[in-house]
Amino acid sequence: MQRAKGYLDQMACGIDPLSGQPIPLGELLHNARITRCLAYVSDILAQVIAQGGIQRFPEDLSKKQPFQLDETARMQFAYSDKPLSVTEFTKRINALIDQKKFEKLSSKNINTWLIQNGFLEEQNIAVKRSVKCPTLAGTAMGIQMEQRTGKSGESFVVLYPRSVQEFLLDHLDAMIEIEPASVSQKKENDHNRAEHQGEPWDAEQEEKLRELFTDGIKVAEIAKYMGRTRSGIQARLKRLGLIEKCEDAK
Repeated sequence: MQRAKGYLDQMACGIDPLSGQPIPLGELLHNARITRCLAYVSDILAQVIAQGGIQRFPEDLSKKQPFQLDETARMQFAYSDKPLSVTEFTKRINALIDQKKFEKLSSKNINTWLIQNGFLEEQNIAVKRSVKCPTLAGTAMGIQMEQRTGKSGESFVVLYPRSVQEFLLDHLDAMIEIEPASVSQKKENDHNRAEHQGEPWDAEQEEKLRELFTDGIKVAEIAKYMGRTRSGIQARLKRLGLIEKCEDAK
């Protein structure tokens, strides 16, 4: 800013700031009205400099950042020896973030990922509504199902013992990139879903991601090439320490 002010001052005085020579008569910058304007702008810039420069507006604090959970926070997760419902599990996950700063993880992300990977399925075992139930693979992994009786009648609850809680936390990043769709969008999104969306990452895929990102390939192109979502690529880049915030990768 000091340099810019210096240029303005010289031009206002009829001096070419690049050569230090007088500006020839007849040139635009030798016009009295123009030089007065330059002097005026120079005075304003002097006030800005005196006040410490241009004040940048802080980020919109009302806009929360996408859910994320670093390794330190994950180590603080309170595992339960008693099986947890997906609601209880999600609540413990969200207790580890600053909820004023970050969006909460939805239990729909977890359910959707489990269904996509063959651990849960929808079954019509209740009247007029479907219920999520563990598949053979889910049962083999340890997912349980319990029938409960409450004020509203019979209900079915899927429960996750400690071993499954650990499994879910290990695959949290894949669940973060899930974007649960509304009923009206479900068929279209199923058709357009990225080939490997929600799948766990292996070392080879991570190495390829590092290579593409380091080469300057745009996130949208990487996502298309790797069969992932844009948000999934950003989340993995952050997990690998290649960016600080998801929005840093364009």
